[in-house]
Amino acid sequence: MKGFGNTDSVIVVSYMIPRYYGTIENLDPKLYQPHLNDFLEDEYPPKAILLEYIPNMQMLYWTNYTKKGMDNFIKGLQQIHEALVEHSDVYDDCRRGPRKGNLDRF
Repeated sequence: MKGFGNTDSVIVVSYMIPRYYGTIENLDPKLYQPHLNDFLEDEYPPKAILLEYIPNMQMLYWTNYTKKGMDNFIKGLQQIHEALVEHSDVYDDCRRGPRKGNLDRF
């Protein structure tokens, strides 16, 4: 079992959820060249969430896909959803539960 804590609660799950360290908002991409070149023409400044580094983490591609690996990925994703961690939400209150809709619609 892994414990995950935020400022006022702890969620315990049996799958790895990276620790949340905070957010970056209104980042000026001109100050971080050439690394943020892709954001120079955007209407809004980039935002980011800072998460714990997980060693050997890989993106899922068809070239590294296995049936067992995908089954484990789906199981882990379901457990993350059960822990009420919402995707695409840069605010740490997302761990308190969905704001609207069903848990299966993140």
